[in-house]
Amino acid sequence: MDKKKINIYVCYTPYHVFTALIHSYKKQLLEKKENFIFIADHFDSSKNIIKRINEKIPWISKAIYIPDKEITDRLGGKNYIKRWFKIVFLKKYYIAIFPYIKKIEKILQNGDFYLFHDNPITSKYLLTSYSSFFLMEDGLANYNEVNIGLKDILKKLFGFYPKFGRNPKIKKIYVQYPEKLPFIIRDKGIRLNITKIINYLREKDKDLIFDIFLNKKELDKLNNNNKKVLIITQPLSEDNIMTHREKIGIYLEIVN
Repeated sequence: MDKKKINIYVCYTPYHVFTALIHSYKKQLLEKKENFIFIADHFDSSKNIIKRINEKIPWISKAIYIPDKEITDRLGGKNYIKRWFKIVFLKKYYIAIFPYIKKIEKILQNGDFYLFHDNPITSKYLLTSYSSFFLMEDGLANYNEVNIGLKDILKKLFGFYPKFGRNPKIKKIYVQYPEKLPFIIRDKGIRLNITKIINYLREKDKDLIFDIFLNKKELDKLNNNNKKVLIITQPLSEDNIMTHREKIGIYLEIVN
């Protein structure tokens, strides 16, 4: 594998996976690069989605499962002092907990990394170990200012920077509204036009991506002659932002 001939997408939510699939399609079409997707255990269907990607998506060389939440828990979980000590020596502890990462070292060494979030433990490990990074939009939080305190200054001494693109290893930040990024990182902003990227896909490839998010029983219920819309939801009621009924009402309105 030639150096810098691989794209690696590091995903933590279904939305990340969707964006990675369409962005990597365009990358392979225009740049002929090999694509890998790392999918963390932050949502229940992650293993099923990995299985379907490996079975159905031809422009992805491999989808790989990353037990990010499990690694975080074993690094100390909510015990701040214990976790901080282990994060200082993150390379050693991460590999000890997840030795598979060393088996794909050649892929990682040749990779351009597209992170959807630079704060989870896997992203931190990659940022401390490799050099070529881009940040993809995760949501509205990308546009927020980050308050930097004493602990953030101390973290910099060990190579850990404030989140959402402040790390100097992150070269560019792909967002829908680069002009709205905080001033300190605005020069990294690149416009991410999801609709334009989707237009690169053939209809049969759109169907392949749609099928990734549904199991066979759900697929069998669909009439292929009808139009299909994929709505990737947020845990609005689970996070106590609104009631379950209000959340369902919003999605029904979108569907209608």
